[in-house]
Amino acid sequence: MMIEQNTEFSLSDLMDLEKVCRLSIPEEERSEFVESLREMISLASLLKDAPTDREPYSGNLEVRLSDLRVDQAESSFSRDVLLSEASDVTDGFFRVPRTVED
Repeated sequence: MMIEQNTEFSLSDLMDLEKVCRLSIPEEERSEFVESLREMISLASLLKDAPTDREPYSGNLEVRLSDLRVDQAESSFSRDVLLSEASDVTDGFFRVPRTVED
């Protein structure tokens, strides 16, 4: 699906987007989504008019270790709590769908 820059985003475009992204937008919310996406596309189209002829920023790009936060371990959820929320657990491990074929 390719949306031309000068065209309006339509309800049929939203339905195509739903299929591609595997979304299910309730019927009563579709017009609001279309309007929001139209606004986003309109704002993004302003970028083509942004000036790009300036010199690139050449300020102080040095990173000082004193400017960085301290790297400290923090407590988190217990393993049992995390596994209890998982959709598929085997032998105490998260089980995820295969993404790479043999």
